[in-house]
This record gives sequence, C-alpha cells and structure tokens, in this order.
Amino acid sequence: MELKSMKKGDIFRLVLLCCALAFCLVTGVLGLIKRNTNNAFMSLLSVLYVFIPTIAEKLFKFRIQNSLYVFILIYTICPLLGYAYNFYHLVHWWDDILHGFAGVIFAMLGAYLPYVLSKKKRCSVALCAFCAFFFSVAISGLWELWEFTSDSLFHTDMQKDTILNELPPSYVISDLLDGKVGELIPVDDVQIVVNGEAFNHYVDLGLIDSMRDVLVETAGAAIYTLIYVIVRGKYFVFVPVKKETALVLDAEPILETETDDEALDEAAISESIDEERDSNDIEN
Repeated sequence: MELKSMKKGDIFRLVLLCCALAFCLVTGVLGLIKRNTNNAFMSLLSVLYVFIPTIAEKLFKFRIQNSLYVFILIYTICPLLGYAYNFYHLVHWWDDILHGFAGVIFAMLGAYLPYVLSKKKRCSVALCAFCAFFFSVAISGLWELWEFTSDSLFHTDMQKDTILNELPPSYVISDLLDGKVGELIPVDDVQIVVNGEAFNHYVDLGLIDSMRDVLVETAGAAIYTLIYVIVRGKYFVFVPVKKETALVLDAEPILETETDDEALDEAAISESIDEERDSNDIEN
C-alpha cells in the first residue's frame, strides 16, 4: 500500500493506531521489567482492543467517521491507563465515564445492525432503537462475565472490591433466625484478609462494581436510544461501504460495465432507428 494513494484521514488513522500500539507495547514491557504480570496482561489485551474498530469495519462493511474513530481508539486504551497508571484511583469517576461511553458506543453499533442484517437502505426507527438499547445492554453483561472470568483465571482485578461498613441481614443466616429482617448489621469487628491485606470490615468482591457498571452502561444506552428516536435516526456515524470501494485503501475502484442484455437492447434500438431512416428515404 503506497502512502501517496492514502487520503489524509487514512494517514491520520494509521499514525494514531501506531501511537496507540506503541503505548500498549511500552506499558507491557515496563510491566514485565517491574514483574507486574497484571499490567503486562492488560497491555496485551489493549493491543487487541485497538484493532476492534478496524475489525468492525471489515466485518460489518461500513466506515466509521473519522471523529468517532479517533474517540473509539482513544477509548480502547483508557482501561490500560486505569490499571497501569492508577487512573481508577486518581480520577474517581474514571470507571463510570468509561462504562457510560461504552453504553453509547455499543448502542450506536446496535442501531446499525438492522441495516447489516436486512441489507436494506431504510429500516424502522423503532427497530433500530430496540436493537441499539438491547444490544448495548447485552454487551455490558458479556463484559462483566469477561471481567469475572479474567479475575478468576488470570488473577487480575477487573472487578473492583468495595468495603462495606454494614451488611443487609440476608448476608447472615443467624440474623434471619433471630427475626432481624430489614436491619443493617455493623461489621466493624469482622476482619478479612484479601491478597495478604487485612480489613476490619466486610469486603465485597466485585458485586457492587459489576452491578454499578451494568447500570451506568444501561443509562448510556438509554440516553443514546432516546436521542436516536428524537432525531429519527437522521445522523449516521457508520457509512456503508460498497464492495468495489471496500476498505482496501490501494484498491482501484471497479468501473461499471454494460451487461450482455444491455448491449443487445442498445443494438436492437439502433437497428430499429436505422430501418426507420431507410424507410423514410425510400418514401422520399
């Protein structure tokens, strides 16, 4: 692929993609040097994440508008900033803002699915809105399953722990037997050790974080769906790509050629015109 044949937008995409990959690789190498396997593993996942926009374009045969592409690409490395550079603790709302935007992005993709599946130029606004919301909610649920799987198999900390000062009675069976239904139970005297660190409170292992993430992503999906219905889907962020102008940047467009039937029709028309002219000449 020659650089001269690429458009400015494509060159900018390529440069941004290389920068994102370089950031992930450098972070991964630093993690290995510091023997932080968690950061190294998250860096490897981030390398895969940055290719998601390109894979989606190839799979669904559309082109993401450049502004949205830049946003999505930056978004894919934001979780690595949270894990490797402690943004989750430095910026209190970092996790919430990421999950909120995730709900919006996946809702955008869900709204485009009816066009992909039906291969029609126009689809019902209600159908697109339905797909936008529930596709995004489904992806958020799958993501939480992935976080649980990653924490279980690879000993990461994708599901953040939460310290609870009080417990609902349903957590303790003895309190149900004593008739203390509906009361909050102090747990100041309860000590638990997690990863070698002692806590004088109860530690919720990711449950509250997972439920909060799903709620935030659902809110993001709902906001986008509402806006989509209000504007009736007029503003497309995904542009369909024809086969002859697919995402191969150095491919030459295929010129339209006449079919055999079209050529025969034109020949018949020209022959009839010639016969009519000959008859007029004879009459004259």
